[in-house]
Amino acid sequence: MTAGGVNTETGNKAKYVWYLHVMLISFAFIVSIIVLNLLISIMSDTYANVKKHAEMDWLRRIVNDVLEIDSSSSTAYFGELFGRLGPKWIPLSEVWMEEYGRKRRKDQLHEARDAHINNIKAQVSETKEQVAETKEQVSDMTKQVSDMTKQVSDINKQILSLQQDIGRLTSILLANNSEPTAAGGNNTTRT
Repeated sequence: MTAGGVNTETGNKAKYVWYLHVMLISFAFIVSIIVLNLLISIMSDTYANVKKHAEMDWLRRIVNDVLEIDSSSSTAYFGELFGRLGPKWIPLSEVWMEEYGRKRRKDQLHEARDAHINNIKAQVSETKEQVAETKEQVSDMTKQVSDMTKQVSDINKQILSLQQDIGRLTSILLANNSEPTAAGGNNTTRT
C-alpha cells in the first residue's frame, strides 16, 4: 500500500526517516548552544569572584611576608610605626573602598539629601508660621487703621462743628459791636 508514492509497509525492518534525524540534530544543537551560553555566563561570574578573592588573598600573603621579615629584623619598622596590625590592613583598605566605599558614599549622599529635605521642610513650616503671624499682624494693623480713620473722621466732624461755632460766635460778636448802645455810642472800648 502506498500513500503519495511512499511505501508505508515496512514490515519488521526499521525505516529511515530523514526529517526525524534532522529534528533531533537541530534540537541537540540548539540545546547545546543554550547550555554553553549558561555555562559561559556562570564561569565568567565565578571567574570575577575568584579573581577578586585571589587578589585579596595575595595581598594578605604579601603583608604576612612583610610582617614576618619585619619581625625577624633587629628593629621592627612597621611594629613601631603602626603597631602589630597596622600594615596588615593597609593594602586591603583600597580593596575594601572599591567594594564598600561607593555604597557608603551613596548612603552618605542619601542621608545628606534626606537631611537637606528635612531642613527645607522645617524652613517651609517656619516660613508658613511667619506668614500666618504676618497675616495676623496685617489684619490687626488694618483694624487699627480703620479705627484711626473713624477717629480722624470724628475729629474732622468736631473741627467742622467748631469752625461753625466759631463762625457763629464771630458773627454774634460783630453784630454786638456794630449795635449802638443806649448811651449813644459803640460798645467798644478804645485804649
